[in-house]
Amino acid sequence: MRCISSIAEIVTAEFLISYVMTIAGPEPLETLRSAIDYEHYLTRQLQPVADAILPLLRWDFENTSASGPLRTSM
Repeated sequence: MRCISSIAEIVTAEFLISYVMTIAGPEPLETLRSAIDYEHYLTRQLQPVADAILPLLRWDFENTSASGPLRTSM
């Protein structure tokens, strides 16, 4: 069984297209020209999952930071 990476993949009948979301929109990985849109991945993929889990731990996604530890929201 093949694992799918965090890079979005579309399978067609004949080939596989890997793409990433960039600041200019989705671009094929093979011809990437723009910077990766990390804000998109943070707010559209990570935040919805974190918003479902973190309240159970009394943590808040809005008060977290990539450069520091998670903080409790007491």
